[in-house]
Amino acid sequence: YVLKTLDGNTSISRTRFNSIEISVLDKDPQMAADIANSFAVFLDSIKYEMVQSRALSLLGSLESQARKQQMLIDTLKKSMDFFSNNGVMSQFQRGYLIEAFAQSSPTERAQLKKLVDSNILYGEEFDKVERIYEKEIDNLIQINKFVVQTRADVDTYLTQKFIMDKAVPAQKKSFPIRWLVVVVGLSFAALLAILLIFIREKQSDFRQAIGMR
Repeated sequence: YVLKTLDGNTSISRTRFNSIEISVLDKDPQMAADIANSFAVFLDSIKYEMVQSRALSLLGSLESQARKQQMLIDTLKKSMDFFSNNGVMSQFQRGYLIEAFAQSSPTERAQLKKLVDSNILYGEEFDKVERIYEKEIDNLIQINKFVVQTRADVDTYLTQKFIMDKAVPAQKKSFPIRWLVVVVGLSFAALLAILLIFIREKQSDFRQAIGMR
């Protein structure tokens, strides 16, 4: 009954200035003004809660992905360390190794042969792991950027409205109380959805004012 009464006594429309006009009609003009102004009080907080809820969910997913990405990078790093500990070098370094081997004396060549053989055997695999490692490092950097941006969305509160004219008690009971608000970056449909959520959440607050008169 409370929601039905409030819905029947509340009018929401877009003005030619692309702002939102909310009209509330009640037997008590002051009550109508208070109800209209209460929309202004809670509009930002409800939208912020909706945005924050989505941002928190996204932040949790991003942080989980960042942890998995770090584990993958650590595994790749261990593989690269294994190759390095066995004398395997990067493609650039192998060029110098082969050149040194070709120009070495027979004694030096015998000492270098094992190192050259290891690089011939594992060099291609090392290059593959190294490329993947560098790519995954870049991916982790991008994920961490999104984490920082999303955390900022969670922690930052930006107002979504600018009130042009607050509601005041009407001179005549038959005239609705008007409250004008310019909504920043919010569609008319989104505003209606937020107001509906607001009405449902504040049903107990309105029950005494409207339903129990």
